[in-house]
This record gives sequence, structure tokens and C-alpha cells, in this order.
Amino acid sequence: MGFGYGICENGQFTVGQAVNYCANDDPAKAFKRDLLLFNFPGAMADSGSLGADPSIAFAVIDTGLHVGQAEIFIVFPEPTWPRPAIFSLFPPSNTVYNLPTIGAEPTEEGIAYDIASARRIVGQSETAVPGEFRASYWKESSQGAEDWTVTNLGTLLDGGTSLARGKNKFDDIVGWSLDAGGDQRAVIWEPVQGMPGTWTLTDLPTLAGDSFAYDVSDSKVVVGWSQTSGGERHAVKWEYVAGSWTVMDIMDTDLFGGNLSEAYAVNLAGDIVGKARTGSTPKTEHAFLWSNGVMYDLDSKTCKYIISTDTSWVLREAWDITDLGAIAGWGLRNGFNTPKPYVLTPLDISVADITGPEGDPDGCVDSYDLTALLGAWCSAVNDPNPPSPPCENCSEANLCLADIAGPGGGPPDGCVDSTDLTKMLGEWCSEAGGNPCGTCGGEGAQGGGGSGSGPSLTAALAQIGFGSVGAYQAHITTAGDAEAFASANVLLGILESHP
Repeated sequence: MGFGYGICENGQFTVGQAVNYCANDDPAKAFKRDLLLFNFPGAMADSGSLGADPSIAFAVIDTGLHVGQAEIFIVFPEPTWPRPAIFSLFPPSNTVYNLPTIGAEPTEEGIAYDIASARRIVGQSETAVPGEFRASYWKESSQGAEDWTVTNLGTLLDGGTSLARGKNKFDDIVGWSLDAGGDQRAVIWEPVQGMPGTWTLTDLPTLAGDSFAYDVSDSKVVVGWSQTSGGERHAVKWEYVAGSWTVMDIMDTDLFGGNLSEAYAVNLAGDIVGKARTGSTPKTEHAFLWSNGVMYDLDSKTCKYIISTDTSWVLREAWDITDLGAIAGWGLRNGFNTPKPYVLTPLDISVADITGPEGDPDGCVDSYDLTALLGAWCSAVNDPNPPSPPCENCSEANLCLADIAGPGGGPPDGCVDSTDLTKMLGEWCSEAGGNPCGTCGGEGAQGGGGSGSGPSLTAALAQIGFGSVGAYQAHITTAGDAEAFASANVLLGILESHP
């Protein structure tokens, strides 16, 4: 049993929490420990504790250094105290450092949530006033790894609570703070130029009610959640545009059917991960990926964007994403209600490689992919019998399979039409065309094993109402779609050599 909460940029380590069992696997004697996964080759390690249980880790950097919280005894066997902690495996081996709190007393509580490569950490710790917690920033001093200084980042309300949840390499920090009305508000602390160790605190806009900022990218995109006017939590992103912060609701209620979502992490490309509630009964949550304006259900086994089609998994939450697109989170497997950590790794294939002889992408962009795209056709302009209203009756399965681009090669637009055809033909790489798939270019279509002769493209073209490429060309010429007409010329050449 375990949870994955953070992954380092090089993808080697994942951290979270696992349940360890004592002798005879007695659940009554189970304890929770910080978890470090070695993603290659897949080993797991217990990073230790401060002498008591439990411990937990939320973030890790490429060296394996990770941060979280660990319990400590002040006087054994008196009650334990949860302390902010930093865990190190190499070197020295299996060492846990107890980070200072703002109040500097050993019985004060705290937690560390994020760490940057420069060994700067953010979280929350208790002040000298019992029960008062403030957003905290730790920095390693010149004395070495066992000597850290802590800074009180402040709050919107004097005497109120605040928490720092994420940071980027430029020391922009995000989290939440109580405001003067006692509401929880997403905030960002931005470093003051020329004044090291000082930040300005900004209250981020909200959809309606409470809000929480979880992460900030190096390009200064902030993600989290905000309440709507109906009191529902929706995943949001904040951006600084034209001198002010803006908030955008990214929840796709049509896709998930539920009324709750939360965003937990964002990478440099602006890809966002989190969880969203489905409309199923009983209610459940699925991990999501939001990319280029489109939200995807990571647990959907029919969508080409899904990194794993392993049906034994139910991916419940996605907590972190690297700049290279690796995702860490937790889910359920093999029908058991026992959480397990997972890591998803992006496939190095073209977005146009949507299928193959066995039904999965095969490293070629060829007649199998083109036949599947034409079979999923759902066009507002280039269809002799367009749906009404346009594209609204496209099935989710067809869009997941073949909606690979929008106008001008932009992001998917909710139709399967000439823009997708143009994208696919622009990355064509088929053994049948004399181009072995092992040398495919495009966006990275790779792999051996060709697609052979493939299905009949003429038959596939007839599926969308055209008896020939010429009929398709005539229709799009009337429609005035120059981009589609150019793609039809390429298609004609393919059909001449591969009917």
C-alpha cells in the first residue's frame, strides 16, 4: 500500500508514503513510512524517520534528496511531534534531518512540501505562539546540510495562518493564506529584486470562494483549485497577463461528469495534472492531464494520449509532472481497494501514430492510422453530410483516437477533419512507401516492425461519403479549405501507390 506524490526531473526517483508491516504482516502493527522509489530498475527504499512513525515525503530532486514530515520523540515514550524533515540517502546513507521551525522550539510542528535543486525548501511551521502556523522557507546555511535557516513568509492577515505548497527555481512560492475575512485564498510570494530573503505577497483572483495554489512552473504559471459560485472546487490555473493575475477554470465537466477537480502540478510546457470527480455511482476520482487547452482522463483506456493501456489499473490521482512529461501519482490495481504509487512515462511516438496492426501505436504513421482517422471522421466543414450542430455528436472514443490537431496545426479542436488529416500526412512514414519506420522523423515516430500492406484506403475514404479522392477534392475546393486541398494532393499520391 502506498502513494506517489513527487518525481524528480530526471525521472529516476519518486517519493510518497508506504505502509510497512511488522512481523507476520500484522495490519494492527502497521506503520507508515516515507517512500523513495528508484524508478529504474524499480526498487523501493524506506528513507527512515526521526525515531518515531509515521513519515511522509512530497518532493524530490535529482540527487535523491527529498522533503516531507517525520515524527520525533522529545522524551521517550512521551507523545511524538510531527516535524519538517529532509531525507538523504547518498551521502550519507539513510539520514533524516530535522528542520527548524519558526518558533525554534523542539515541540513545534511543521511540514516541508517542496524543494528546488538549489536546496531551498518551502512548507509550513509553527511560530512561538502555540497553534499559529505560517508559510516557511528553509535555506541551507554555509555550515552544511545539518544547518538550515527558516524564514517566516507572512500572511494576508496579521496573526492568521498561511502555508507554502510549491516553488520554482526562481524562488517564486505559492500556497494559501487566510485573508481579513477568514477566507482561504491562493497566494504567491514573489522575491524582491536586489533584496535576498524578502518577498512580496499577492492575493490571487478566485472564481468565487476559497482557493488553494499548489504549484508554480518556471514560466510562472500557477495551478490549484478555486471554489465556484456554487461552492464546488474546480481545477484552475493563474497567469500574469498585461500587468495583473488572471484565473482560468480548466475543469471539463462534460468529460468527467462530476463537480470536483483539483490541479496539483504544472511543468514548463504548461501541462497540468491533478484529479477530477467522475459522474459514476458511487462517486470516484480519476487522474487528469490538461494540455494545450484540453483536459484528458488519464484513466481512459481508449484515448491515444494515455501513456498506459493497462486495464488492471484505476488511476485515481496525479500529483506531479516533470518537464519531460513523466507523471507520478497513485491508483488502485487488480480490483483491490489498496492504493499503489505509479509512474507514467510518455511514449516517444508521433501524435499521428494512433494505431497499428495489433490495435496499438506501432512506430509508423501509415495506412493503419489513416484508415482509423477516416473511420472516426466527424467534420463541420469537410463532410458531405455534416452533423448538426457541427461536431457536437462526435463520440469521445473517436475524438480520443483521431482528434490530433486543430486549424493551422494547433491543439485538438473537437472535430476529426482535414486539420487532423493534414497533420497525419505531414508525418507520414510508412514501410509501404519505401521509408522504413525505424527512420521515421516527424515528432518522433520511432520503432521497428513495419505495418505491411495495411488496409484499403479507398474503402476507408468511402466511409466518410466519398467514392474517390477526386470527390473529396471537389468538396473541399467548394468549401474553400486550401489546407485540406493540399493534404488531399498528398493523399492522392498515397492512394496511387497504396490503394
